[in-house]
This record gives sequence, structure tokens and C-alpha cells, in this order.
Amino acid sequence: MWCLVYDNINFTFRKASQRLHNTTEQINATTSAVIALPACLATAAFKNACSLLDQKQKCGGRQEMAIHDLVPTLEQQGQLREAFCHAIRSLLIDNLPGISGETNRIKEIRRKAATRKPTIRLVDGAGNKTDFFPLPALNEEEASIQGTIRVVQFLIREVLGITAAAASSTLRFLVGDWLTIRNLRLMKYIRAAEPGAWGRMGWVQEAAMPFHFQLNAVYMLIRTHLGESDKNPSCLDRHRTRLRRYKLDKKKPEYHQARELLEHSLTARLLDIARSGQRHSEQRFSH
Repeated sequence: MWCLVYDNINFTFRKASQRLHNTTEQINATTSAVIALPACLATAAFKNACSLLDQKQKCGGRQEMAIHDLVPTLEQQGQLREAFCHAIRSLLIDNLPGISGETNRIKEIRRKAATRKPTIRLVDGAGNKTDFFPLPALNEEEASIQGTIRVVQFLIREVLGITAAAASSTLRFLVGDWLTIRNLRLMKYIRAAEPGAWGRMGWVQEAAMPFHFQLNAVYMLIRTHLGESDKNPSCLDRHRTRLRRYKLDKKKPEYHQARELLEHSLTARLLDIARSGQRHSEQRFSH
């Protein structure tokens, strides 16, 4: 199995002294590549998952989902608890005062912490080099819905050489960022009344890259906990003010700045909790 990933790329040619025949220009193109999926994701093993008929039969199944379907099992809860405790333990070891350097005591603490790391279930073929096949750049902008339709059809038929009948016989995985996923869904929505399977684009199955899950998580945390520094002393904006960092856009913050603020805020809260716990223990034993 394979998936197709693409994204737009923009080049701006700025001119210092602009004239009617010499103005600033911008080139909008689309770069793409084919990624070979691991051997464990063979087409034979996921024949039903890639079937268009099976997808149509399951269409609308989310409406029957109940709240208890989202509750993790006891095994999943235990795994999440172990992972959470190890993440907190690692942050404290890396940032607690007095636990820095390479002394025998510090090495022993890190060794014991490493033995308590939860096990991770690896899929078959994990750790192998991913086969990546770049494709020629297209003189097309995929930022619009019509541009997305032209890019998808051109990549499938002209670049990859897959006929319309073969392409629409099974699901084709297209991977991209948030804008790409949005345009792919809108593309299928506006072409749902087309007569043929190729024209309806129902064979396109969009999927987000792992990085964009983390990007959306950062956006969610900033929108929820940024707050206002003059009203809430425990909000992220108060921490940002104390650290003298740049202001963040609440709707779409800059990723690296937002992630650094979240990491520093979490570390500071954990260190404060550890200090308060140690102080409480000292007072209890002193009495």
C-alpha cells in the first residue's frame, strides 16, 4: 500500500525598483511525493478497510456512537497512567535542582527511572527506513477547492499513470496538512452529485500527518488556557508576561513559541508541586 502526500509551495520574487515591466512576482506551485506504507499494512490484510462498498455501508455510523464508546478500557487506562507518570518523572529528573551532572547518584536515579519506562507496542517494520518517492512539481496552486481537484486528478492520471477506472475502484490515501484535509472534504462534498465514481471523488480518503495532530493539540491548549494576565494569575498569558516572551495569537499561535511556553509552564508547575510536597513532608515529620 502507498499514500500520496502533497502541499503548496510559494516563491516570491521581490523587485527593489518596480516598473510596469518589472514588478514583484509570486510563483505558486505544488510539490508531492509517494510514501510506501510498511509491509504490515499490505492491501490483502486491509482489503475490507480499502473497500468503497464497505465504506458506504458504514457511512453514518458515528451517529450511533454513545458516550461509553469513548471510555478507555481498564488496560488502556493503566497504560495511560504509566505513560503519564513516566513523563512527569522524566521532567522532574531533567529539571529538579541538584539532579544535574554525571555523578554516580544521578546515574543511578536515571537508570532506575529508565527501568520503569512503559513498554511501547511497535508495529511490524517499525524502525525501517521509509521508502519515499518524490514527484515532479506542478504549476498549480492547491489552496482552493478547484485547484485541489485539478491537482488530485493530474497526479493520479498523468503523473502516476493510473486510469480513472482503476483509481476509483478502491480507496486512495491522500495525506496533507489541515488546509489540504479541509479542501479534500469540501471537494467530495461539492462533487457528490457527479454521475461517475471518478467524478464524485469518493475514492479519496484523506488523512492528516502526525505532526498536525500535535499542532492541533497546541492550538487547543492555547485557546483554552491562554487567558488574560490581569484577570487570572495562573493562566498562560501571566507566565508569558513573566518570561518576557512575544504575544501569542489566541486563534492561531506560532507553533514553536507556543510549545516552548507550554513546556516551561508545565515544568514550572511541576517543580512548584514538588517543592510544596517536600515542604509538607518536612512539616509533618517535624511535628
